[in-house]
Amino acid sequence: MFSGNEVLVPPSTGNVRPVRLAQLGTFDVSNYGDLLYPIVLRRALSFLGFKPSVYTFSPFGGLAPESAGYSSDGIRSLLMSSGSKYAGLVVGGGDLLRTDWSTFSEHYRSVWQGTGGATVLGKWSRVCCRFLPRRLWQRCFRQVVFGRQTPGPFFVDTSRYSCICKVAYWSCGVHNIPFPLRSRAKRLLERAAYVYVRDRDSARHLRDTGYDGQLVVAPDAVVLVGRLFDRHALFGHGQQLFHKYGLRPGGRVLVLQMNVFARSWLPVVAEQCAKLRSLGWQIACVPTAYCSGLEDDKVLSELSKAVGEGLTLCCERNIFGVMAMISAASVVAGTSLHANVTAFSLGVPHIFLPLAWSKLNGFIEEGALPRQSKLKGWDELADGVRAAYARGDAYRDIRARAQQRAMEATRGLIATLF
Repeated sequence: MFSGNEVLVPPSTGNVRPVRLAQLGTFDVSNYGDLLYPIVLRRALSFLGFKPSVYTFSPFGGLAPESAGYSSDGIRSLLMSSGSKYAGLVVGGGDLLRTDWSTFSEHYRSVWQGTGGATVLGKWSRVCCRFLPRRLWQRCFRQVVFGRQTPGPFFVDTSRYSCICKVAYWSCGVHNIPFPLRSRAKRLLERAAYVYVRDRDSARHLRDTGYDGQLVVAPDAVVLVGRLFDRHALFGHGQQLFHKYGLRPGGRVLVLQMNVFARSWLPVVAEQCAKLRSLGWQIACVPTAYCSGLEDDKVLSELSKAVGEGLTLCCERNIFGVMAMISAASVVAGTSLHANVTAFSLGVPHIFLPLAWSKLNGFIEEGALPRQSKLKGWDELADGVRAAYARGDAYRDIRARAQQRAMEATRGLIATLF
């Protein structure tokens, strides 16, 4: 099985320093971008000359989905640990600095209702999420899974963790923090050793709390994929996967990704796909998120049925396989931030589909991409794909600067923790 180890860029040579870190995030849900962060952090540390031992933690824990190749422990095990086991706790990356406990708990309720988990908390959740009323589930999720009172799930109070002396936030997105919670969020942020957010909107939300400490703003750390993986090896595997799903070799391939928030635009997208098909394009529909709330696979399946022959649904339940198909695409078009960031980092022409999500606009702004990187309307899809293909790898200098900033932000994280 293709594991991703085949394309690891050799780490920096010279004196290799051992590193023992804990990393906290949503690494127990089927979402390509979230599952990438532990891999990117480990490889970035190796690239910088460290020998990383990174222990991952998630709300429930268990084997990471989508053949990501690692497992995580439940966050309660981190809370209950004693002694100074880790040099620091890295929170990130992803949309983690948020205070909407109710939305977050309902998301996990949907995620675990059908699957449960191998851990004790996973099994507990499978029973509770089916039978507990909504409000009681939310309270139990907050108290039993996280076991602490903070403004949001991933605001960390270091005084509660005897095994952690420092906490750092790495490549985090920040939601708007309601006024009544801002002073508590500010106090916890002031105890952090390092704060790296992925766009200016996130920085503004943190500053709105009154926090005036050090704040690093840099593009999302997934932009480092192009430095940490060998694109030629990825490209070769992507071609093999296209062949497996029945796409003819040598043709122009659009990798298309959409989630449930684009469902109302399916008729328009179907028309645009038919137009591209008439121009000789092959269209590979590649889901990047199977978790509740996004459900790419269901939306792309509906699109495939609407268009009929000519769209190929490529449900590759392996994050390295998804990365490989992105690498082998002629153009990538998607609503997913991390599908687009992966394409950008690997030099693949790409376009953001026109969802009004601040994190999409945030990456375009922070990465200094031109406005044409995002479509203004769904009826521009066919023309946008053709224009992106004509541009080719036109963003080399922009990409190099974005990757350098993300790497420097990660280097700063390590310098602070050690």
